[in-house]
Amino acid sequence: MKRAALHKIPLFLLIFLFLTACQGDPQEALPPAADVAQAILDSQPGLPALESLILEDDAFSSYVEQYYQIPAGDVEDGIIYYAGGMEASEIAVLTLTEDADPPEAALQAYITSRAGDFMGYVPAQAAMAERGLTASSGRVAALLICPDPEEAQTAFLACFGETPPPVTTVPPAETPPPETQQPETLPPETEPPAETPAAETFPPVETPEPAKVETTPPETEAPPETVPPQTEPPVPETAPPAETEPPIPDSFDPKAIVEVWHSGEPGRLSEKNQLILNRCSEVIAANITDQMSEYEKELAIHDWITGWAEYDPEASSHAPDARPDPDNNNPYGILYQKVGICQGYSSTFQLFMDLLGIECITVEGTAYNGTEEHAWNMVRLDGEWYCVDVTWDDPAGLFWKDEKLQHNYFNVTSQKLRDTNHQWDEASVPEATATTYGWK
Repeated sequence: MKRAALHKIPLFLLIFLFLTACQGDPQEALPPAADVAQAILDSQPGLPALESLILEDDAFSSYVEQYYQIPAGDVEDGIIYYAGGMEASEIAVLTLTEDADPPEAALQAYITSRAGDFMGYVPAQAAMAERGLTASSGRVAALLICPDPEEAQTAFLACFGETPPPVTTVPPAETPPPETQQPETLPPETEPPAETPAAETFPPVETPEPAKVETTPPETEAPPETVPPQTEPPVPETAPPAETEPPIPDSFDPKAIVEVWHSGEPGRLSEKNQLILNRCSEVIAANITDQMSEYEKELAIHDWITGWAEYDPEASSHAPDARPDPDNNNPYGILYQKVGICQGYSSTFQLFMDLLGIECITVEGTAYNGTEEHAWNMVRLDGEWYCVDVTWDDPAGLFWKDEKLQHNYFNVTSQKLRDTNHQWDEASVPEATATTYGWK
């Protein structure tokens, strides 16, 4: 009876049952994501300290969905190693479910977005992100933003007994990192403007230092009597509030601040706007004289901002506990917390120009092929317009060995910005073509 029943089983079904028994459960053949990630980490000796998220962590699902644009339900095993602050390093290994869409396109889009996050602000990190790779084997995929992505790809595939495909050379981005660009030079026949007087409050740069460590001067700090060459800009007398103090809830009102400045009528501003005006008054008193030309005043303010503040390191961080300064988009963040994003830099520069009576506008556009919002300024000197990107003149992680890098986007032409991956509504702002007051 049993033998007769066996003969009734179709041959193709017997073959299927035999192969299934030989292969076992395919799920067991997949190495744990943590083991694969560790092999990748071991291939990268130059990595900074990284934090990790695993599938069981509360923040894992939101991270995968918000940043990778992958449904959390599609991931059955995974681990993410990420760097905080202004570091782009990130390694992720994800095991997807059988019916999940392939994740490579989503991870590649994340790599592109990450490069845009750092473009202009941290050139070295932007370049590393641009070199990032993805890797996959069956249902397991990896994100590889690290110093040596090719070696990381090799380590990933070795976990599955595979060899990496031939390395495909990624063409360089259209925009070279800011430190590789050279500022525009004046035509030989152009007479350069008068040099900024070497006032004691704002000496020329000799051996500048990054001066980016403290985010808030101590409350007991008194303004320095003399200023060392381009180390720390003159410190205003009023000490900023401590970092632990909550932000003042009222909003920035530049029009009201300028009106009070020119009218001299106190008591008409909110608390936050009065503090902004107080600090601006101190900076102007310490760095600006009546004998300066408009160009010299503009240059002094530009250099004070880049020497005083830094790009908010938390603004580019994807760490779940990242805390960007709530005022990094307005002058309060720059003037008191010493941090800002592009809107903070450009609005602070705009406010100073308005207080000094120098014609200036703010341009809101994009950078990195239109993927990142960005803002900068234009000033009008002797009837001609110039572009000024204070934010990109203050990239993180660079030591000012010469002033060219610190003024790479100071009083440049509109074409210079086009060539360095800035985009904007060109019909809405004037075209800057002059070079007379460009940096020399």
